Amino acid sequence: MVTIFFVGCGTEELANLAIDQYNKNKDSDDSSVIIPEADDIAAMIQRNNEIRGAVGVLVPLSWNTALAFSAQSHADTLAASGKLEHSQSGYGENIYTSFEQASYSDAVNAWFEENVYYDYESNSCIGGQECKYYTQLVWEATTEVGCGKASIGNQNSTVVVCHYNPPGNIEGELPY
Repeated sequence: MVTIFFVGCGTEELANLAIDQYNKNKDSDDSSVIIPEADDIAAMIQRNNEIRGAVGVLVPLSWNTALAFSAQSHADTLAASGKLEHSQSGYGENIYTSFEQASYSDAVNAWFEENVYYDYESNSCIGGQECKYYTQLVWEATTEVGCGKASIGNQNSTVVVCHYNPPGNIEGELPY
């Protein structure tokens, strides 16, 4: 099996590499070439950048393979343990679980839904609700993301972990 890793690629470059690889192999009898979720990755980065742009963050996120390896390792750990605990990776970290198979974009959309609980003026979550996953999505200083996902046991459930660098949610600082 051939695995393709995307190092230092932005959304457009990632999508172009995936399309090129697909076109080279679509008529081939070689079924061993697999593009590991390239379309899901590109869609997730695009969605994340749309969310950032909507609040005026013009610094786009790009995919980082080292972050993806770190996130995948933690996703595997969470799936095996059944516990939802943050890692001590030093990166910004968002975690999402679903009782069905989920994409990276599903996770980003769920984290985005926390935006209704974020009050920019007080730089806090309102009503005792969670909003730190949302603020990590829009953290202006963050420029890189890498994600991993794993199936939980023999269920059809999924855990998604994304690591962000530099990390956001720095106490006392506004996200943008």
